[in-house]
Amino acid sequence: MKLTGTIEELAPRVDERSRSLELRLALDAPPGCLPGMYARVRLARPEREVVLVPGSALARVGQLATVRVRGSDGWGRRYVSVGGTQPDGRVEVLAGLAGGELVGWDG
Repeated sequence: MKLTGTIEELAPRVDERSRSLELRLALDAPPGCLPGMYARVRLARPEREVVLVPGSALARVGQLATVRVRGSDGWGRRYVSVGGTQPDGRVEVLAGLAGGELVGWDG
């Protein structure tokens, strides 16, 4: 059975063993559902736009990462903060690069 609801309250801690948490949902429950009953809930993550670059475009020195970016005065290096890697090898850039900027790399 699929229902849609709104989270009204979220407990501040997670049970480490069961990897579960308590929350209160507001929903129009079908007949037979009573307050306090347990349910398995899937939460939909909101969609968001991300900036992805090929992993080969990153140059790493220790924990720092840079990319070659084309600006109005030519090519230059820029420090970026990176997140996770996609299955296809692209890396999410969290800060330091905007969508639509031209990135270059060898290879």
